[in-house]
Amino acid sequence: MKNRVHFDLMNKPHGPTPAELYREALNITAYLDEKIDLGATILSEHHLAPYMSDPLSYANAIAARTNHCFIRIQSLVASNYDPMRLAEQTAQTDIVSNGRLQLTLAWGYDPAERAMYPRSMKAPELMETLIPMLRAAWNGEEFSWQDRTAVLKQLPVQNPIPIYIAGMAPAAIKRAAKLGDGFMPMSIDSVAQYIAECDALGKPPGVISPPKPYRFFHVTKDPQQAWKKIQPFAQHDLDIYWQWMAHLGIPKQTAPASVEEARQSGAYLIFSPEEAINYLSKEDGLYLKPLLGGLSPDVAWESIRLLAEEVFPAIAD
Repeated sequence: MKNRVHFDLMNKPHGPTPAELYREALNITAYLDEKIDLGATILSEHHLAPYMSDPLSYANAIAARTNHCFIRIQSLVASNYDPMRLAEQTAQTDIVSNGRLQLTLAWGYDPAERAMYPRSMKAPELMETLIPMLRAAWNGEEFSWQDRTAVLKQLPVQNPIPIYIAGMAPAAIKRAAKLGDGFMPMSIDSVAQYIAECDALGKPPGVISPPKPYRFFHVTKDPQQAWKKIQPFAQHDLDIYWQWMAHLGIPKQTAPASVEEARQSGAYLIFSPEEAINYLSKEDGLYLKPLLGGLSPDVAWESIRLLAEEVFPAIAD
């Protein structure tokens, strides 16, 4: 199964502290990495919000606590980083993880974040300069940015670290075909466009990694009581994302009031162990966001332990 766990370390006023969430995310990841077939841990980046702002640093902590899962930054906003420092940071994270780092590069969509990190280049110029530079650096070649030149003396385990490019605009799709090892389409229509662009370049498509439709998945002995605890954090998660997306004209969403409505929405699956076994026996993978919106680690751990100790063993049988 293609199992993934996603952390953005969002916190909510009067909820767990960021320190609690960061610590328990490490503990949950280490536990899942040993107990189930965990394909990847996904880390995200945003700024000016109660949200993880430095996923590469946290990836090192994840790498030190795990042995098997890939660690994917999804997405790293490339324009926020000094390019030469980024070459060093990514190489070191790949070393710490023993070759398990995956990068998804993006341009970023929030105007406030763009103002926080002013951009001296437009997206095509940045990506078309940055990606070849990173690959040269990781290969031990001399690499440069503007008037600076260097050579890495400690190279990543992978050669090269895989680079995915995220997006759905035609320009982003073309960059993915031309420069990326793979593509993370933000809409299903983008997949065909990406394949067509690869064909036009005479090269085989890279790995296509579309994010699955969002579904929060939680296992509990008491779904009704669990949703009462989860719902305020689900709403907080929706509110934070809407603040970033409001300039695109996307309407504000409301988290369902009851567990029945949550299930019917398809976005929040709150199951008993028996229901989870039945559901997952028909699926090829599971997406987990156990600390949704800054959810209490105690609530998250109930689900994580039930999955590892009751649900997955039953599916394996």
